[in-house]
Amino acid sequence: MMAERMFRFFLYLSFTLLGLWIMKQGTFLHRYILGQENNPQYFQNYPCQQLPRYLDDYYLIKLSYHVFELLNASLFHRDRRDFSEFLLHHILTIVLVSYSYCTNVIPIGGSVMMIMDASDALVAVFKLTVDVYEKFQLPTFLIMLAGWIYFRLWFFPIYQIKEIWVQGQATGHPS
Repeated sequence: MMAERMFRFFLYLSFTLLGLWIMKQGTFLHRYILGQENNPQYFQNYPCQQLPRYLDDYYLIKLSYHVFELLNASLFHRDRRDFSEFLLHHILTIVLVSYSYCTNVIPIGGSVMMIMDASDALVAVFKLTVDVYEKFQLPTFLIMLAGWIYFRLWFFPIYQIKEIWVQGQATGHPS
């Protein structure tokens, strides 16, 4: 169990840092998540946007990770109590990543994946401390909770979903 949690922490941290490095090369990353833009324009010159270098590679790496997780869970983790939810999560993620790749809304998907991986890395840190040392559980829980609130409950709905919706409506893009 410990090896799997270390693997997940390393993976989520690596995906977050890689996504941050790639997205910082473009103009699609909000300043609240270490970007340079106050209001990133996701549909400017759509579908012929100038994409950050390696963003499509990042997409394919993330897609292959979720396909791997789907196959791994199907073959080796059928006895999990949350097997059906786990399977559904990865199937939906594969569909969403594939659809956004095919419709060329890669900057949106890249920033969304980076946000989700950042909060997942904090969850992995908390799960590690549950197994290792009880005195670290409360501080890491509070860090995980703060990260979850910041990334998924505040930034994502207000500065990602709402802005994508408003920009999509203004440009006539069916978002």
